[in-house]
Amino acid sequence: MGDQDQGTATTWQIEGRALIKEWQVLLEKVQEKSALKLVSASWESEQDSTWYGQLLFDIQEPKRNRAYENWLPTNLKAGRFVEEDWTLVSTMRVGESASALLKHKDNQHWVRQGSWLPTAGLTVDLVAFDRVTLISKDGDQVALQFRERRESNDDANNE
Repeated sequence: MGDQDQGTATTWQIEGRALIKEWQVLLEKVQEKSALKLVSASWESEQDSTWYGQLLFDIQEPKRNRAYENWLPTNLKAGRFVEEDWTLVSTMRVGESASALLKHKDNQHWVRQGSWLPTAGLTVDLVAFDRVTLISKDGDQVALQFRERRESNDDANNE
């Protein structure tokens, strides 16, 4: 609880680390029981697909039929991961730092461990010589690897 007004709390703060689905469940329960107005929110995506959040609220007078407010840092539902839409183009290592060039449909992204791809709802967990591991918002892992080059008939006939 925060500030006090004649012995009554006027603000409420919550902070912690959880998966985005867990944050959604918690914040829905809070809104069912309390009338709150968001004052500030700070979110940080962690490498293990959890989110560290600090939220500060003003406590409001209770009223019936309040509309649900979405205080999450990103949409919970991301589109289904379609591996064919992704290509691992290149990896690069300089000293201890590794990065990779990923192609998603028509867009290219240079990423490193911890990078957040908001439109895809993915966090880069690992960049290795031959693969990149991504984690979805709900904790599922996907590994992108270099694709085998397929020989065309022309290539086979020239040998």
